[in-house]
Amino acid sequence: MKNCVRQVASIALGLGACAAGSAQAQSSVTLYGVIDTFIESTNAGNGLTTRMGSSGFYASRFGMKGSEDIGGGNRINFTLESGINTNNGTAADPTAIFNRQAWVGLSGNWGEFRMGRQNTPQFLLISRFDAFGGATMASGLDNFASYTFRVSNAFSYQTPVIAGLKAQVLYGLSQSAVPQNGHDNIHAGVEYANGPVFLAANYEKMTNAAATDVQRDMFAGGSYDFGSLKLFAAYHHAQDSAKVYDKDVYSVSAQYRFTPADFVSAGYAYANDRLPAGNNAAEISLMAQHLLSKRTLIYATLSHISNHNQAAYTMLGAATQGVQLSHPGFDPTGAQVGILHFF
Repeated sequence: MKNCVRQVASIALGLGACAAGSAQAQSSVTLYGVIDTFIESTNAGNGLTTRMGSSGFYASRFGMKGSEDIGGGNRINFTLESGINTNNGTAADPTAIFNRQAWVGLSGNWGEFRMGRQNTPQFLLISRFDAFGGATMASGLDNFASYTFRVSNAFSYQTPVIAGLKAQVLYGLSQSAVPQNGHDNIHAGVEYANGPVFLAANYEKMTNAAATDVQRDMFAGGSYDFGSLKLFAAYHHAQDSAKVYDKDVYSVSAQYRFTPADFVSAGYAYANDRLPAGNNAAEISLMAQHLLSKRTLIYATLSHISNHNQAAYTMLGAATQGVQLSHPGFDPTGAQVGILHFF
C-alpha cells in the first residue's frame, strides 16, 4: 500500500513539474523598481527645514509583473507593486503588502481588461500635462490638484490605439461599510497622440468611505514637441459635495533639452478658489535634470508658492508630503536635489 502511495505521489509530482515547465515556457515574470531619494530645504514659516526624503520625482517602489501567452494574440497579465521609503527602508503603507497595484487581466488586439487595485486614468495622464512630470516640488499642477491616484476593487478597460486615439474607463465597486447599490466611483479618460502633438482629458467621480461626500474632478491638457523645446498646458477642476473645496487650476510649463542628457524646465501654476473664502495660490518653479545613464538621473528643483488669504498649499513630491506651514497664508520657498534609479 505504501509503495502504491509513493508511486501515485511520484506520478503527481512528475505531472506537476511538467505543467510548471510548460507554463514557465509560455510566461515571464519581471522584477522591477524605482529608487528615488532626495534632500530638501524649505522655509515653511518656522525657519529653514532640511530633510532627506523618498519619492520626490517618482514614487520609490518595487514590483513584479508577468505575462503569459495563451494563444490567438491574447495574454494574461498581472502586476503586484509596493511603495517603499528609500530614506529609511520602511514601507510606504505598512497596512498593505502591495499598496500601489495588485491586479490581473487579459489583453489582445481588442485592448486590455484588468481587475484589482489599479492606477486611475488621472494618475496615468497628469505626468504628460506638465514639464515636471506631474511630480517634484516644482509641479504646481500636482501641488494644487485634488484627484485619486488609484482604486481598489476595480474593473478597467483600455482600448487599443486607433488613429492615435486611446480611451480607458475604470469602475470601482463600493469600498464602504455603508450599504450601497451600484458603483462607488467611476473614472474615464481619452488621449490623442500624433507626432509632436499630445492631447488628453479625463474625469472622475469618487464617493468617500462613509458615503457622505462625492468628489468630482477633471483634467484637460496636452503638449507640443518642437524638438529641443516642449511646451505643456493644463486645466484642472475639482470640487466636492461637502464644499470643502471647489477650485480651478491652470498650468503652463516648458522643457528645453540642451543635450541628450541635460534638460531644464520652468513653469507657472495658479489655483483659483471658487468658494467665498477666495483661498487662491500661485507657484513659479524651475527644474534641472541630468541623465547619468539610461537608468539613472539626478534632478534639482527650486519653487515658490504664494498663498492668498488662508490658502495652505505646500510643495509635495511624487509620493511624499510637503513641509507643514507654520500658519495658513504663509508663502513657502524650497529647493531639492535628488537621485533617481530604475531597475
